[in-house]
Amino acid sequence: MAEKTLLMSIKPNRKHSILERLIKEVDPSQDTSRSSFTCRALEYSVNVDNWFEIKNELDVLKDITDIDIPKSMNIRLDERAMMLLNDKVRPQMEQQLKNAGVIKKVLQNRYMLQLLWFHYLKVMKEKAFDVGAKKSIMADKITAPDMFKILAEIVLLNREEDIDTIEKLKTIFSDWRNKNG
Repeated sequence: MAEKTLLMSIKPNRKHSILERLIKEVDPSQDTSRSSFTCRALEYSVNVDNWFEIKNELDVLKDITDIDIPKSMNIRLDERAMMLLNDKVRPQMEQQLKNAGVIKKVLQNRYMLQLLWFHYLKVMKEKAFDVGAKKSIMADKITAPDMFKILAEIVLLNREEDIDTIEKLKTIFSDWRNKNG
């Protein structure tokens, strides 16, 4: 017997396209299709206890100017993902957002996917930097892999508070390139 699937079809906006690109940049999985990363996002979203906080972070998502926005997006969910969506994630998300006054009646699929994908992006970024990047490190003890991890973290997180550091790194890189051809 064939496995049941659900096809979700949405008219995407700019945030969907931005989130999709950012997820594909940090997701270590080989299959980065919309359907696959949405199924994984549902797995990671079962125990989210504050969708309102995720909503607030999503509101300040940085824009990417050179991004294509497709006319539609199709996402096929397998049986397990459908169960997670209908029995756990969607009811939790909807209730929390109603309680916070963000939505009045029904959680729209377009918005739900933005929140789901943004949460998944956050989880993937955290996982990428869990490997030793959080501990303090002495300048004279730093290794090449440590430098690479920290640089990747700075660039991928792209936080406002790192702007000065990024500018200094750009100067260091350009100076090195100019000296070494």
